[in-house]
Amino acid sequence: MSTRVLPAASWWQTLAEHRPAGGWCPQCGKRKCWPRAEAFGQLVAHDLWHLGPQIHGGVDDGADRAETRRVDAGRR
Repeated sequence: MSTRVLPAASWWQTLAEHRPAGGWCPQCGKRKCWPRAEAFGQLVAHDLWHLGPQIHGGVDDGADRAETRRVDAGRR
């Protein structure tokens, strides 16, 4: 039994690592980050973008928890 990392997980990891801060990639130091563009393109090409990172074992950036907080706040 092999322990391979699925490509989708590494694409989500790349997106998280190269997430722009203030319009600049923190890893590359550039406005146009090619590793992020490549990872995003692969997710779109393989029809995985709409599924989100948590389904593929990617990075949990807390977006799903933020959505839950917004829904809970609306109930009050």
